[in-house]
Amino acid sequence: MPYVTVKIAGRGTPTSDGGVSSVGHMWFSLNDGNGVISSYGFSPDKNNVGNPFAPGDVNTHGPDDFYYK
Repeated sequence: MPYVTVKIAGRGTPTSDGGVSSVGHMWFSLNDGNGVISSYGFSPDKNNVGNPFAPGDVNTHGPDDFYYK
């Protein structure tokens, strides 16, 4: 059975590269019921990298479960 998982990492969440999240992050993963997972998040667009309060884009990426601890 397909399902959606919503993930939220709050501000200050440790990251796998030794840093912490400055503003947090929310993403969701779609599982097709056969183990195929697609993850999507939202982040500043390429013209506003580093500015969390700017126009952004939906982006596809691997699960962030391994980046946010």
